[in-house]
Amino acid sequence: MDILKLIGRQKELFTKDIEIYQKELSKIIGGLRFLVLGGAVSINGLVQQA
Repeated sequence: MDILKLIGRQKELFTKDIEIYQKELSKIIGGLRFLVLGGAVSINGLVQQA
């Protein structure tokens, strides 16, 4: 399944930035925990439409 096509994008967001700043990001967020709210309903709706 082509996720980018499914969400209407041609390329991933932030991939290049993450690659460039990987070490700095790891220092900042390493060991932290995140609670992600939302998104699942939107993604599920897109999957059902496809």
